[in-house]
Amino acid sequence: MSIAKTTTETKLPFVEMRRRNLVLAFTFTNAALSAGLVYGWPALRRTLVVNEQSSLTEAQFGMIFTAGSWSNLSARFFAGLARDHISGCGTRTTACVCLLAALAGTLGIAFCGESNFFVLLLSMFGIGISSGAFLVMLPVAGLFSLERQGMILSSFTGGFQISGLVFLLLAAFSSDRRASFGGFSVVLGFLILGSFYMLPKDQFVKWEWEADKEKESEKEYLSVSVPENENDIEGDVAVAVTVLSKTRDEDDVSDCNYKAPMDTAILDQIRSWEYFLLLLWFSVQMIPMQYYVATIGLQLERKGDDDGTYTNIFSILFAASAIAAPLIGKITDMAGLGISHALASGLNSLSMVILGLESVPLPAHIVGLVCYDLGRMMTFGTFFTNIGKRFGYTNYGTLVGFGSIVSAILSLIQYPLISLAIKGHANSVNFVCGGIMTGIGLPYCYWLWRRERAEYKMTESMK
Repeated sequence: MSIAKTTTETKLPFVEMRRRNLVLAFTFTNAALSAGLVYGWPALRRTLVVNEQSSLTEAQFGMIFTAGSWSNLSARFFAGLARDHISGCGTRTTACVCLLAALAGTLGIAFCGESNFFVLLLSMFGIGISSGAFLVMLPVAGLFSLERQGMILSSFTGGFQISGLVFLLLAAFSSDRRASFGGFSVVLGFLILGSFYMLPKDQFVKWEWEADKEKESEKEYLSVSVPENENDIEGDVAVAVTVLSKTRDEDDVSDCNYKAPMDTAILDQIRSWEYFLLLLWFSVQMIPMQYYVATIGLQLERKGDDDGTYTNIFSILFAASAIAAPLIGKITDMAGLGISHALASGLNSLSMVILGLESVPLPAHIVGLVCYDLGRMMTFGTFFTNIGKRFGYTNYGTLVGFGSIVSAILSLIQYPLISLAIKGHANSVNFVCGGIMTGIGLPYCYWLWRRERAEYKMTESMK
């Protein structure tokens, strides 16, 4: 699969560049406030257990998080499909619907009882759907140069990590969930309004097409010959008016009726060997990463974190790792996807191994928490960047969404792992997960690195 072509930013009008930057900033804001809310679960769990004395069991808490994390992954598939192929949807409508689901889930958390298992489960499921809005906004990166896309997408992943701090901040703001989560639902309401007014009806790539059409119309207009006498003026003006009217009509039709078909091109991409290996790598990383978030509070408590200090540190580091997102994106742009995938696999594996070591004192587990947060951000950042750079953005929502639903289905394996951890086998699970993440992940990274090198040499030889 060759690297997909993308837009450039040369000689863009100031108004157009400002519009792109505003939507870029809005996408990051949306990610930071809604995309990964479910990964603030350790803070919410501790609030329910310690502050509110919930009667729910650890197994039930595990099911509640599993529902939220599953919807967080699977929502991307349905959102991507709607954005790319369902008539009447598109970026704007899909984002608003996903954020409405998160708003409903937030209100459910605000007003349900601390031991109401079913409402908590459904509420976490609804909150997880917010990732669908995050997905359909990601292709805004395609409006910028190829050299910047890795950094942009990694920054969005950093915003995703920041949203994992929201539950902790709400708990610190007020011990009354009605006040804290109810107030946050207003913030989600503003995000919905912002999505309606700022996002395009269809795809971001249309902006690039419209810009190209404008350039073509200018060329056609300028190519009209200058009349040599007054008798030719009327005819030439008519030609110019016809050209401009035709371009304007085509733009209107495209704006109203455009919807990418589910053609053989995307099916070829999904069936490609490269896409299959990427999904295998992503799914292998995802299962332990979901299990880690679900059990980190319980495991740290068993290691002596009685007052929840290190559980709170986990949430803070989860968000603070966003600081490194631009650097991670730069590494991806400069070193390539193969090396970046390998770094992500190594960090993820190391975090699992450190958590499984009984001899490690509690303060030293901060190193493992940092490894996990950086590894997780790099995993998602490189996954999003891989699809954008190597497959393009026309079918971006479908490709990312299909990968997310596959990994969501496989990530249900996390629940048996959670059950084993509850029964006292957490260390064994940690070591096995760490070994699998590198054992299966690194061969793929080496294959991709070799492929990128071959493509680079071929490109250089053609210059």
